[in-house]
Amino acid sequence: MNQELIFLSLLVTALGSCLLVGVSGFLVVHAAMREAELQARSIEHDLVRSVTSYQPVEEVQRELQLKAASRGLHSAVLLGPGGRVIAANDNTMLGSSVFGLSWWTRLGENSSDLLTCLRPADAAAACHSVQPVNQFFGFIPAFGGERLVHIAPTPLAIEGRPDLGTRGLLVLELDLSPVTQRWSRWIALVFLAGFAPLFLTETALVFFLRRRLLPELLGLAQVDSLSGVFNRRSFFEMAAQQIGQFNQNHCLCVVALIDIDRFKSINDTYGHPAGDEVICQLSTLFRDVIPSGDLIGRLGGDEFAVLMLESAEEAAAVLESLRRQVAARSWRLNDGSLVQFTLSIGMADSRLARVCNIDELLAAADVGLYAAKGNGGNNLVPPNEAGTQGWTMQLA
Repeated sequence: MNQELIFLSLLVTALGSCLLVGVSGFLVVHAAMREAELQARSIEHDLVRSVTSYQPVEEVQRELQLKAASRGLHSAVLLGPGGRVIAANDNTMLGSSVFGLSWWTRLGENSSDLLTCLRPADAAAACHSVQPVNQFFGFIPAFGGERLVHIAPTPLAIEGRPDLGTRGLLVLELDLSPVTQRWSRWIALVFLAGFAPLFLTETALVFFLRRRLLPELLGLAQVDSLSGVFNRRSFFEMAAQQIGQFNQNHCLCVVALIDIDRFKSINDTYGHPAGDEVICQLSTLFRDVIPSGDLIGRLGGDEFAVLMLESAEEAAAVLESLRRQVAARSWRLNDGSLVQFTLSIGMADSRLARVCNIDELLAAADVGLYAAKGNGGNNLVPPNEAGTQGWTMQLA
């Protein structure tokens, strides 16, 4: 039971921590990626000033390289008509066509969307209808990853190069590895910080259930709700277990069946609620008179069974005292009525049993109970009387 509860506690804790990490991680990644997009736009604005300041292309190339180095860009490329590289932080890319560069094919669908800017049907409309695009690459491409590619149309004003046109395309690639490593560590800390209190709480709950609630639930399952003694099933299970231990240790035991005489007349005269009160009050007396180490069970209706770890003589003395107390007493009910009744008791001794188990002992005690009823009730029939020895013979 403990292992199952602890496993369930770990599972619930892990699921709760994962949910916490999922929600917080999404918010952190979302904020980090939005910050990266703002950084890309800021770099774009800085570079746009240089490509529209009517400088020579060499100066544009130098400033693009300086800004790319100072802002931590992985790459920065300025494209002109037809997708030709005008300026780039990598000198080997100058003059090349973007369609011959391997990195351009990694931009996915965005590359085909931007062909209208690089190869316009109408030169006057080049790049006017294209909006800035952000494309993330990495293990979470939907909203965050390890790289961000920012593609934005930009005006061109380059000295002495009217062939380059008035519109271009700026492609910036940001390395987000430092950002992703930082928020990955933060998410791991969130998981650990969430897991520890959740696990401690679940563990405390497990021990609380184990020490407080489970015994109460187990007691409710074992105890007869009306009488407060063991119910039929629990009595049989616990009696069988104890008798097995008695046999191993060569101990003696006695089983008794107790029945209220003419109980039906109590129900008929005073009503079934009065019969229930009689059962409750009698059960209280049983617990007071019968030694605490013995088992008391209600088998059903007004019939009780007792397993006693005493000799037959000692058990008979206790049960006889019980019978006398019940016979001499008037029982007051909740409505003020007084009820008198007696008990019939049959006993079985493990020393006389053919097979010492609870079923055989109860069968023997039932023979004694039948004899007690036949004698007019209010009677205890011990196992050594002739009327109870028939149980040792083969029963039909």
